[in-house]
Amino acid sequence: MGIYNEKNSFEREIARVQSAAISDENKNVILEFKSYLIATRIGILRTTRYVNILRQISQRYNSKNYSDWTKKDVIETLEKIEMEDYSPYTKKEFDKTLKRFFKWSKGEN
Repeated sequence: MGIYNEKNSFEREIARVQSAAISDENKNVILEFKSYLIATRIGILRTTRYVNILRQISQRYNSKNYSDWTKKDVIETLEKIEMEDYSPYTKKEFDKTLKRFFKWSKGEN
C-alpha cells in the first residue's frame, strides 16, 4: 500500500460508478475503459482520476450515453466545465480525460 492508499481509492470509485445515477450503458463503458487503462499499465491513481471524471460528466453535465455523443456534445460539455469554478489544472484534466476516452472509444488507439 502506497502513501496515497490508491487501491482503496480505486475500489471506492468503482463502487461509486456502480451505484451512480447514470445509465447502465455508461456504467459499462466506463468500467470497460477502466479495464483497458489497467491492461495498458496506466497507474491506479491516473485510472481512478479518469473514472471519476467520466462519472462526474455523466452525472452533472450530459446524461446522454457516451456512444451517442457527437462533437457538439463534447464542446458543450467542455464549455459547461469551463464556466465552473474549477482551477485551470482541473479543467485541463476534464479535457484530457475526454480526449483519451473518445480516442479509445472510437478505436483510434
